[in-house]
Order: sequence, then structure tokens, then C-alpha cells
Amino acid sequence: MQTLGLRSRRNFIKPAKIAKQYDIGKTKLYEMLKNPVFSEAVIKVGEDSIRVDQDKFYEVLTQYYR
Repeated sequence: MQTLGLRSRRNFIKPAKIAKQYDIGKTKLYEMLKNPVFSEAVIKVGEDSIRVDQDKFYEVLTQYYR
């Protein structure tokens, strides 16, 4: 199978880090992530915690909040 050098791993980070990066509160971020638009950027880890795909989150954020 040929990959053409375009293969990369998705970068998942904790929501707290995204909240700090975009200077918004954790509560506001979690409210945003509950929106179905962001479902493709969120992955569930274990029973309680989640991780966010940093690149996909930014993509959706720029499209949704123009």
C-alpha cells in the first residue's frame, strides 16, 4: 500500500490545554464540545475523560464561528 508521505497521526490533547490555548474557560469549552458539530474532534478515553483532536477542533471552530 502506497502512502505518498501524507500519513500522519492525529494530535489528541486534553480539553484543559485547549481552553488555556484559546483563553476560554473550561466550562465554556465543555459546552462547545457538547455541540454535535464538534463530535468529530472529540474522542472518549476511558469512562469519564475525553481528548480533543487539536487540528480538527480548529477546523470546525473556524467554520462554525465565522
